[in-house]
Amino acid sequence: MRNLVSDDQGLDMRQVAELVDTAMHEDDAGDPTLAYYQEKYGRKP
Repeated sequence: MRNLVSDDQGLDMRQVAELVDTAMHEDDAGDPTLAYYQEKYGRKP
């Protein structure tokens, strides 16, 4: 991760956020426990 956010790479915070969001989305895809976790621990409306 350090290599991705180093100044030499020229990535700004928005680009890093997109990379993180993509990785999290891919990791969450098909996770059978995600719905339960979000229901139990997710944000309250």
